Amino acid sequence: MHELETSGTAEVTQLRPAPQAALWEAVVEDAELEELLDAREEAKEQLRAPRQRFKEADERARAAIERLDLGADAPVRVGDYLLTRRSVKGRSVAFETTDSTRLYVRTLKEDEL
Repeated sequence: MHELETSGTAEVTQLRPAPQAALWEAVVEDAELEELLDAREEAKEQLRAPRQRFKEADERARAAIERLDLGADAPVRVGDYLLTRRSVKGRSVAFETTDSTRLYVRTLKEDEL
């Protein structure tokens, strides 16, 4: 699907692809909802870098902790931190689920298509 951009007249100045989710997609014009979704996406983007920094810091800390060769269930103090390795026995886990729906929210950026 393509969307036409015009310069305010009837002539076409540029033809560019417009993202389309499905052949028979529905389009809802709701400015308030779109603003809320934009705010959600912005907040999500702002979390990406801090989460990545935490993940990297956590991996480095855990690698350093592994060098200590902690025994099971024996607490070790490091400054203001208490490290404890707990033994967890294996077990069988089974559960049932019920029918449900899931709501997926994603952007339709051209670079993601």
